[in-house]
Amino acid sequence: MVMSSPLFRLPENVIIGLDVGVEGRSQADAQAKEKPTPSRDPEKLRKIQESLLLEESDEDEGDLCRICQMKEESSSNPLIEPCRCTGSLQYVHQDCIKQWLRSKISSGSTLEAITTCELCKEKLHLDIENFDINELYRSHERSEYEFISCGLYLVVLLHLCEQRFSDVLGAVNEAGFFNLARTLHEHMDNLESSYAESDEEDVQDNRPSIDFSDMDNEGEEEEEF
Repeated sequence: MVMSSPLFRLPENVIIGLDVGVEGRSQADAQAKEKPTPSRDPEKLRKIQESLLLEESDEDEGDLCRICQMKEESSSNPLIEPCRCTGSLQYVHQDCIKQWLRSKISSGSTLEAITTCELCKEKLHLDIENFDINELYRSHERSEYEFISCGLYLVVLLHLCEQRFSDVLGAVNEAGFFNLARTLHEHMDNLESSYAESDEEDVQDNRPSIDFSDMDNEGEEEEEF
């Protein structure tokens, strides 16, 4: 009887709304329970801590050489600022930059490219004792010129030797041919002379022989008569 009265019909919507709110809240709680909790693996935490410590130690290392990534270890090999590069590229060891410049000279780079920073495009300011980049470049050019000159001289000398050898070989071949021709000619002359001598002997053998002793005997017999 109470539920059917109009006084309680309107609150039914409110009750329904309350039921929906309760149902939505229960679904949110269920989804929150279903979400995976973040892992608390001690091994992963240890690795993260180590990486953070390494980053902090790298930041505390100070100025490093941009070539070898090492700090200044001795006063004889200090870190210098050869150009206008900043940050981690600002400093470089004296020995490192000297070796780097020598390698660029050996590679055949021009003096302009050697004395210019590849990053900031500024001229290198090198105030290093007993190290003159211009003199090193000139000495390298002289050595290269001497090497090329020696190579050209050897090539020309080899060509002349080859040509001379060909001339000598050709002369030897021509002399051998002439000697062979002369030998054959002499042999043919000898054969012809031997044939001529044998023919003369045969002719002389075929001529009639006259016995003068018989003629003398015949003359004596005629005188007796």
